[in-house]
Amino acid sequence: MTRGPNITPEQEEKLFVQMRRHDEQHAFMIKSWSGSDQAESELPRMQRLFYVAVWSGVDIEDALREGDRTWRAYAAMNNARVEAAPKTRHGLYQGQSCIHYRWVSPEHWVSSEPHLRTMLKIILGES
Repeated sequence: MTRGPNITPEQEEKLFVQMRRHDEQHAFMIKSWSGSDQAESELPRMQRLFYVAVWSGVDIEDALREGDRTWRAYAAMNNARVEAAPKTRHGLYQGQSCIHYRWVSPEHWVSSEPHLRTMLKIILGES
């Protein structure tokens, strides 16, 4: 992959810093003891892929749409697993999935879009 035509070396370095931060966050979340963190660890990985796409010259709106489509597919697959898991039979959680804490919101990517847009404005020096 090569740098997009409108990315300067300074902007490239700032994008790489963001990519590394999302890589680190993904690694911490996937190794977490929390099942919820593990389930949502896909989000920082996908945000890193968003920065990679922007770096390689993909239109920002196209990259955001692809991220949303991919996240919704992941959420649907993950939430189907939660629904298919055995249900708790007794106690406070009676009737809930045994892995209910692994449910992820299909809207989680959309809620992260303002942050991604703001970071790109800062990195690319747009107002």
